[in-house]
Amino acid sequence: MRLGRVRELTEHRAMAAADAALRHRLTIAHAVVYSPAIEHGGTLWTQDADYHGLPSVRYFPKGWARASSIASP
Repeated sequence: MRLGRVRELTEHRAMAAADAALRHRLTIAHAVVYSPAIEHGGTLWTQDADYHGLPSVRYFPKGWARASSIASP
């Protein structure tokens, strides 16, 4: 967390989030979280199923880490 940077929600970013909300049928709150990944060419890692299947998203269902650690020796 300390390696991250705080970014201001500028008018440009708010408009990009609104566009992402419409394009991907996201709530505006979800789009505000998602659109910086697009803006910076990054990947959003999440366990929130609302993002599942979107470009630039790595989705892992809840319980996935627990199940995979149990299966590992």
